[in-house]
Amino acid sequence: SAASHGPTNSRGASAISTGPHARLQARFLGARELLYDGQLVWPPAGPPNEKAMELLVFLGVQDPSGVRADLLSDSLWEEDDEDDQDRSYRLRKRHYRLRRALKRFIPGLRGDPIARMDKQNPVYRLDPTVIESDVHSFLRLLEEAKSLSREKAIDAYEKALGLYRGDLL
Repeated sequence: SAASHGPTNSRGASAISTGPHARLQARFLGARELLYDGQLVWPPAGPPNEKAMELLVFLGVQDPSGVRADLLSDSLWEEDDEDDQDRSYRLRKRHYRLRRALKRFIPGLRGDPIARMDKQNPVYRLDPTVIESDVHSFLRLLEEAKSLSREKAIDAYEKALGLYRGDLL
């Protein structure tokens, strides 16, 4: 039906996001899961390695434009720890642990889920070509809905609500 496809732009592509494009999917709305090609890869059976995935989870629920390194380190560690060199090292180490954990869970994974950053103004964010977060998709759908006709906006809002996997209340 026409309602399920959404409006099209000048190239004939749907103006409403039609779903994930990256093979790695992070689901945090009502869940805490990582899927690769639709298969659950994290958390694994047994006790999960929370430390290795903390950076990914944090960035997956933040603004898609990213988080400045200083704010990220303030969120992960005590604010009274003012040694910027140590914090920078710990962020790089956390990033390394994440890449190692993902290689264990997904041996054929290509690309880094954390986007390359400008060294002068370090901002950590997810690379949408490698990983897509349902929180980021939700935010994108809400933003897109603002510029759509009423009927198409309702479709976008319904898709956004459909991303939530759990009890709303």
